[in-house]
Amino acid sequence: MQAQAMGVRDTVIDTKLDEAVVSAKRVRYSNRNNPAVELIRKAIARKDMNRIEANATYEYERYEKIMLSINNLSDSVRNGFLFRQFPFLAHYIDTSAQSLVAAGFFA
Repeated sequence: MQAQAMGVRDTVIDTKLDEAVVSAKRVRYSNRNNPAVELIRKAIARKDMNRIEANATYEYERYEKIMLSINNLSDSVRNGFLFRQFPFLAHYIDTSAQSLVAAGFFA
């Protein structure tokens, strides 16, 4: 692909603009004939029907996941307070070359 030279000439033109004044009467906002307002009104009217609790086929389970990353975990720590209070943590320990990772799910 060849490089192509292009010449551009720049000229300055000074022009004075006359003063322009823009004014308008203040128009009062109305909620009538506004489809967004109608949609919100319908949603508020059906609020009780649209709640999750009103739908018998919807189920969910809430949980929180906590992940602990511990380096150089000694036997005294493994037999200490944390593992005595939460014995299930011992079942979820993932040993890797660098650290021990324990993940727990709490309801």
